[in-house]
Amino acid sequence: MRRINSKAEAMEYISTDKIKCFECGKTFSLLANHLKKAHRMTVEEYRVKFNIPTGTPLAGKLYRDKHRDKMRRLIANGVVTHWHLADAVEKSKTSARGDRRDFDLAEQAERMKRNARHEERTFPPGSKRANGKDADREREYQRAYRALKNGDPSLMVAYKANLQNKA
Repeated sequence: MRRINSKAEAMEYISTDKIKCFECGKTFSLLANHLKKAHRMTVEEYRVKFNIPTGTPLAGKLYRDKHRDKMRRLIANGVVTHWHLADAVEKSKTSARGDRRDFDLAEQAERMKRNARHEERTFPPGSKRANGKDADREREYQRAYRALKNGDPSLMVAYKANLQNKA
């Protein structure tokens, strides 16, 4: 029993002509039917058990390529049209989506850390703003005001008490 721990492992898992079942070790072109018949589990249960992302197809590369070519041919011949897409988009917005996998969440957290620039945008302690006001006091007031707007007056009360103590 093997779990997928990264996006690279997921891509490696689907890169072969046939896809391997982690339950029994056999290879198949398409895994969904095998999972239902042999292991009595849904595709979503399989994904959760082995940490496979929702967007990862459970079909071998050869099957996916054949299906892609077939669909392109049907579209070119006019057999498949796209008149239904407006309804499909609406249905997709309300359909159930699988949970994100732990390595996806870890990757997102790492990306957020890399992109966090709030420290760069704040003034160092004790500095003055361009208008000559104390940056720390202004920041404290902004936090208190936002909390007050969200229904929590405690920070504004503490801010005003702090002002009276300094005066």
